[in-house]
Amino acid sequence: MRVLLTELKRAVCGWKFAMTVGAVVVVALIGGWGSILAMIRISGITESFGELSIRAATIFMQSDVFLLALPVLCTIPYADSFVEDFQSRFLRQYLPLAGRRRYLFSKAAIVALAGGLAVFTGHAIVLGICMALFPPMGIETGMYVFTYEEYAIAMSLVVLSAMAWALVGGIAGAALKNKYMVYVIPFIVYYVLGFFQGRYFRSAYIFSPREWIRPANLDLSTAFISVAVAVAVAFTIYCLVVRRRLYEI
Repeated sequence: MRVLLTELKRAVCGWKFAMTVGAVVVVALIGGWGSILAMIRISGITESFGELSIRAATIFMQSDVFLLALPVLCTIPYADSFVEDFQSRFLRQYLPLAGRRRYLFSKAAIVALAGGLAVFTGHAIVLGICMALFPPMGIETGMYVFTYEEYAIAMSLVVLSAMAWALVGGIAGAALKNKYMVYVIPFIVYYVLGFFQGRYFRSAYIFSPREWIRPANLDLSTAFISVAVAVAVAFTIYCLVVRRRLYEI
């Protein structure tokens, strides 16, 4: 537990975490503002439908700009930490004290958690901004009534996706021993998955990263299971790759 808490403190108290939270807020607001204005202009505001602030926060969360930036943003807080530890020879002194197994699982868990927590914190701030800008009142979206429960589900999909992409970045960095690949590879994987799914496997929606966050052809339960499996697979691969690197020390 002490190793886990130490890793968590390193991740959350660093300047990278604060920078990522700020970047999430800025990217989300930039990406979704046009859709918010269009929704208000077309639908108009009424007093009998789901809250505009919740709907607005979800639009910011699911904008195309934010979905494209997510694989990079969630790697910033802590996904490169193992590469830094490995290259600085910090592990030569730390591993005998912490233990290989505890270090391994703590590192994998905090890499995922830091990415998800940074995105969650950023969107909590976005929700606060939406509630300040749009006091509680209803809005007809033209499709359905939006609820707090749906917002919670949408947020959970975004956080799980962030955790998966953070682990993908960690895998790339550990495998290639290059911290810059931590930020590049997740974006490439995101683009390649989306391209091949849209071009060659159009019915295999579970392989589309966009469907994990903004399901249009999948039901919510399938989207949730898909992204949860992605997190589990990425966690396992990360542990295997890092364990192999630890034997080199």
